Order: sequence, then C-alpha cells, then structure tokens
Amino acid sequence: MTELYKKGEVNAAYKLVLKESPKDDFPLLRLALMSGPVVRNIDEDVAHQVLQKVNAINRAGVFEKTEIEWIDDIKRARMLDHCN
Repeated sequence: MTELYKKGEVNAAYKLVLKESPKDDFPLLRLALMSGPVVRNIDEDVAHQVLQKVNAINRAGVFEKTEIEWIDDIKRARMLDHCN
C-alpha cells in the first residue's frame, strides 16, 4: 500500500487497503493520514467505500474514547504538574 502511494497510485493504494484489510481500520487510517483528502483523485466507488468506513469509525467514537483515556492517564501520571 505504501509503495503504491509513493508511486502516485493513490486509487490503487486505497483499493488494496479496502480489499486486504476489510476489518482492520488502521491501514485505511494510515493511508488517509499520508494522502490527506483525496476524494476527487480516486474512483467514485472507492471514494464511497472509504467515506463509509471513515464514517463508521467516526460514529464508533473511537477517537473521543481514546483521547479521554489518554488525558485521564496523563492526569493520573501527573505529567502536567511540571509543565508550568
């Protein structure tokens, strides 16, 4: 996937991620972070699949839960005490 992206084959990279990692969201997220918004640069059907997965990830609240867990952990570790 990374090699395809580096070669400029963004559509092929997204197709590969969607095909090879249907239940693992991390490869898709990694590619999305590398490529940035590319809906206009990939096939419509691929863009639709990507948007569906991103929407499902967002609705699951994974990021908010993870963010809150990290903030709580930082507070418990008192890491912010010496930042002032």
